[in-house]
Amino acid sequence: MESFFLYDAKLNKIYTINGMCDYIETKTKTRLLELGFFKGEKIKVLKKSLLGGVVLVEIMNTVLSIRKEEALCVQIK
Repeated sequence: MESFFLYDAKLNKIYTINGMCDYIETKTKTRLLELGFFKGEKIKVLKKSLLGGVVLVEIMNTVLSIRKEEALCVQIK
């Protein structure tokens, strides 16, 4: 199965996190890891804002909103 970025995911489909991109800042990567964005964790995109700046996701039975820039750094499959 090919991996792609969280921002490109279809709504309400469950994916598995495959990793983070190499160019993500350490501070941002640490924040995402603290929120549960681990390799192998299941994640689902619930909504995207009208202008596409924010993505609403469900991970570990928690609903979170993350910025587009962060969603473009989370690799899923």
